[in-house]
Amino acid sequence: MVQWYREGRDVRRELPKLSTYLGHVEVGLTYWYIEAVPELLELAAAYLSHPIQPGE
Repeated sequence: MVQWYREGRDVRRELPKLSTYLGHVEVGLTYWYIEAVPELLELAAAYLSHPIQPGE
């Protein structure tokens, strides 16, 4: 996930792929990973402050 943020990917589109890979029934069950890694939480907060618009 850290790499996705660094690459400027749309994490909301990528997260269901990770969720499926991990075998989670709901994407919400995967969100705890964002809180588990301080760097990831920081990147997620920055992304939410300035989301990438389509075409950027």
